[in-house]
Amino acid sequence: MQQSTSGFGPVGSGEIQFNFFRQRLTLYALVRAAFILQSLDTDSETFTFLARDPTVVGAYLPGSGRIQDNVSKSTWNTTFEAGVRVKLLEGFHLIVDWNTTGYLDTMLIPTDLSIPDNAPQVALGTTARFVSRDFVVSSINLGLSFQF
Repeated sequence: MQQSTSGFGPVGSGEIQFNFFRQRLTLYALVRAAFILQSLDTDSETFTFLARDPTVVGAYLPGSGRIQDNVSKSTWNTTFEAGVRVKLLEGFHLIVDWNTTGYLDTMLIPTDLSIPDNAPQVALGTTARFVSRDFVVSSINLGLSFQF
């Protein structure tokens, strides 16, 4: 299955920082939300399946199938990040943070798939019912930054 998602919409974000020890230690949090009008496309391209021939025992006939869907909808994408920034030297910072990003309703997953089982059903073709799902990514990052 090949999938494509595209969209546009407004984004809002906010960040808060707490500085300690003359800005040698910084605790921070960031939140971001985007309201998106999106278009989701999924396509299996053409594939071949084998259908039983009921007139001959053990015989199979090849068939050609394709499943696809296109959905337009509104959704939210959200991000939250929290971390610590430590000033090691002037211009050098050690950064440790945790981040989670939710791409909500951005994937189409087939829940019911109908592929012909025998030769008389081949003319009916292939069909699928799709449902949208979330894609959530969480990570812990450790880094060193240099500012000049």
